[in-house]
Amino acid sequence: MTDLTIPADADANRAKALVEEHIEIGDIVTVRDAERTEDHQMDITGEVTGFEPDYLEIDGNSPGEGGVRYDEIQTVGQIESS
Repeated sequence: MTDLTIPADADANRAKALVEEHIEIGDIVTVRDAERTEDHQMDITGEVTGFEPDYLEIDGNSPGEGGVRYDEIQTVGQIESS
């Protein structure tokens, strides 16, 4: 598994560019958020189905349903490549 860590000072556009360079549509990934506390943790695993303008689409889902906003991503771990 290959991990990408988004720099803390990256804005959403930079994070999107880094994610697009690292993974492809069809890859199976785990996404973790930047705010890793006991009361707020996000680990989402699924297939990348789109690089939307504001979020990474996972399993065809938008944010709140499984997709992740680029500015909320801390790491993306590639589990399986397409």
